[in-house]
Parts: sequence; structure tokens; C-alpha cells
Amino acid sequence: MDKSDRPKIGIVLKLVIAQLAFFFVLVVVLGTIMYLYQKNVLMEQFSSNARIIVQTYAYACADAKEAKDDLLLLSYIGRIKKLPDVMKAAILDPEMRVQIHTEKAEIGKVMQGDPISVKVVTSKDFLVQTYPGVGGDYYVFSMPIVLNMKKVAYLRIDFSSQSIGQIMDAYRERAVLIIILMLAMVAIGVYAVSFNVGKGISELMVISDAIADEKFD
Repeated sequence: MDKSDRPKIGIVLKLVIAQLAFFFVLVVVLGTIMYLYQKNVLMEQFSSNARIIVQTYAYACADAKEAKDDLLLLSYIGRIKKLPDVMKAAILDPEMRVQIHTEKAEIGKVMQGDPISVKVVTSKDFLVQTYPGVGGDYYVFSMPIVLNMKKVAYLRIDFSSQSIGQIMDAYRERAVLIIILMLAMVAIGVYAVSFNVGKGISELMVISDAIADEKFD
């Protein structure tokens, strides 16, 4: 192979590195945007579903309160506990005493030392709070139980966001794999193009050197 047919590796390498760096940054930026968008969509769905659950059961508990049916209230709390992502549920009275709870040991306790319960009881309407939990943040959705225009109790449901974290972890793993495959394909394409460009540049440099040598001769 003639010297003029061999591209300068330095030129090809610089072109490959520059273009790979550009595509890497582009893919990472687009991947981050898609990741955040997907997470926001899941959080909106999560919040919407939780809000519907709390509102539905708050109205149902109001009917049970009106009928003075504690067994029906216990049944509602039991059903809530079986719902996806629900960690626990409770009904608090205006004095922050636990009337009904998914954990029997909590029934009868006064939650004055719990800042989240304090906000639940002092809130005027639907309320969302968060606190750190296992596998992600926990979201507390609460709403007053209103009977005859009076707040007679408060429904509190604690939801875990762990399922969202698991979905996003799987999404991130797939995204990393896709990025690696894309960069590998881009690297092959970029090298092929850069090789030809580098070869052309090398040939021009050889011709330029030859012209320069002729002038000096």
C-alpha cells in the first residue's frame, strides 16, 4: 500500500473522538429528557389515582359515619389496605385520636406528636404530604370526612412510590443498553466516514508536500 493511501491515524482519531463526543452528549441529553418526562407522567398518574381513592373512600366513610356503622368503616379500611401501593390507612378524629387503622396496635393512639397527622387534622381540604420511606418517598393523601357540613373525622392513606422507582429503574437499564448499542453503531459509522475523510486529507497533504518540494527544487 502506497504511503498516500494510508490516512494519518491522528486525523481520523480526532474526527472519531469529536463526533462520538457530540453524539454521546446528544444521546445523554435526549435520554435524560425522556427519563424525566416518563417519571413525571408516572407521578401524575400515581397522584391522580391516589386522589380518586382518597376522595371516593372519604365520601363512603361519611355515609358510614352517618349510619354509625363502625363495621362498614373497618371494611373500607381493609379494602384500602389491599389496594396497590398503599402502605397503611387510618381514620383520625378532630382530637387526632386514631379511630380506625390498618394496624390494630395503632388504634386509640393520639397522634399529637406526629407533624403529618397534625397537618391532616388541621387541613381544610384535600392534602398531600411526603416523607422518606423504604425504597423511595411515601406520599400521604388525606381528606376530611364531612357529615352535615361538619368535619367529623379525617381519612389518611399512606402510599409508597416504590413501584414507580422499580419502573424507572427498569426504564433506566433499558435506556443504558440502548445508548451503548447506539454509540457502538455510531462509532462504526463515524470511523468509516472519518477514515475516508482522513484518507482524502492525507492525499492532499502528500500532494501539497510534493508541490512544495518541486518549488524548492
